[in-house]
Amino acid sequence: MPLACRPASLGAIALVGALAAGLSGCTTPSPKPTVSVEPTAEAPIFANDEEALAAAEAAYAAYNAANDRIGEAGGEGVEALRPLVNARIFDQSATFFEEMKSRALRIVGATTFDSARLADWGQVGDSADISVYICRDVSGVRVLSSDGSDVTPTDRVERQPLLATFTSTEQDPAVLYVDGLQEWSGDGIC
Repeated sequence: MPLACRPASLGAIALVGALAAGLSGCTTPSPKPTVSVEPTAEAPIFANDEEALAAAEAAYAAYNAANDRIGEAGGEGVEALRPLVNARIFDQSATFFEEMKSRALRIVGATTFDSARLADWGQVGDSADISVYICRDVSGVRVLSSDGSDVTPTDRVERQPLLATFTSTEQDPAVLYVDGLQEWSGDGIC
């Protein structure tokens, strides 16, 4: 199924919607070589699909938590995202949170996810690449203005299907960072 990726707008409504979603921008994963799992001399990073999925879920949970903390702080502390994402996502996030600060907005609540389903994973040398379908849930997140008024868009999508991609960190191949997030137009995720 094709992926649908909608670029973030800097308009107030789009910004507030993106804030509420806890997504710092729609990104395309870094190009990767075609991965085929063939016998190699290296030990496998993950023993099975369940381990690969669990590592991806842990990476995505850490990413959500960092985004929520930064949003709650009104856009302060974006450096917390650096080890959790690739450089492109970090730069987009820094720009996004600067815009949030300039509008004196903050979020309260937590972004959650469920229905995580492994799409694919592979290993080349000592690096793993994992793709996971995730249903992101922002129903517990509110966007507040500087006076504390709830400015959460009433028409936002509270449960959104995503295709998230993850790559091994250099420090530990079993620890992943977010390499891409795309809205998923396929069925059956949320």
